[in-house]
Amino acid sequence: MNSSIDTEDIVSVFKENGYKILNAGETIVLKKPNSGSLTTFIIFGLIGLTLLTIGLYIGLHFTTILCGLFFIGVPLIYERYKYPNQIIIDTNNKTVTLKSGYTVTRVYRFNDISSLEVDESIVTSDVSPFKDGYQDFIYSFKLNIGSSKHKFVNLVFRKQSDSSVHMITQYLSDRLSLQSSS
Repeated sequence: MNSSIDTEDIVSVFKENGYKILNAGETIVLKKPNSGSLTTFIIFGLIGLTLLTIGLYIGLHFTTILCGLFFIGVPLIYERYKYPNQIIIDTNNKTVTLKSGYTVTRVYRFNDISSLEVDESIVTSDVSPFKDGYQDFIYSFKLNIGSSKHKFVNLVFRKQSDSSVHMITQYLSDRLSLQSSS
């Protein structure tokens, strides 16, 4: 581990963004609780199963069956494309596990990860025409694996935080055994 990186600073940056970081020896776990996901999953599932049951048992209505399948599929598709809510970096087995929601889990070997990329975007909201609005600086971390990019971590700051982002990038690059990061 690089001596210039302070672990307490890393934990505080992740904590500010809703992540919990657990360091268990050779394994680091980043968790971001999302209670709304389970409720949405259950509600959409119940609506979908109800529509599917009505469509199948009361006259085989094609549109009702399609609506039921749509409501069942929406949470599954959404989980596939959102940021992971649990990231497990196992330096002993040299793997990183990305869990999105309850159904999508992807495991990658460190050797397959070519780089860690950080994209910055600025979102401005106007309060009134006479005052400056608020700015959110959003830093999206992505893993480059093969020819594709996989969402990794999303951090939001009220002010530009290049030093914190560099510190997080260095920390994650060290943990993932990456030679260089961008």
